[in-house]
Amino acid sequence: MKIKIIILLLFFANSCTQNSKQKDQFKSSDVPKEYQDLLIKVETIRIGMINYMKEVNPDYTEKDVNQCVTILHNYILELAKSNSKADGMEIVKSKIQELNELNKNCGEQLIETGEREQIAEVIILAGNKKGYNSKDEDITEAWREW
Repeated sequence: MKIKIIILLLFFANSCTQNSKQKDQFKSSDVPKEYQDLLIKVETIRIGMINYMKEVNPDYTEKDVNQCVTILHNYILELAKSNSKADGMEIVKSKIQELNELNKNCGEQLIETGEREQIAEVIILAGNKKGYNSKDEDITEAWREW
């Protein structure tokens, strides 16, 4: 019996550590300081989607929410490393297309009006930090289906 309890505790501790690592994965030194505020905005989006899931039974899961967050994190990281506006806009286009596909696979329910505004804000602000666009320029519109 003691062995079962010890194994169970070790399993629980390991899974908590893995979840913690996954959550903090994008708050590492890989993300430049000037983009940290965008990670907070992405976390706010994640929390809103998860809370909505608890109230309603949408056609998406926590895995879909996490995939959306991963796309946004990767966008921030890739854009921060880009060297030209042309490269930056290709990153915008590819991430918008990934979000379009994800939203389509979720019955067009993952990215609703509120999320659309928040996600577009993250994308626009990241581009603005690089000097690729103004804060008022919607660089998502050309490819966005949500």
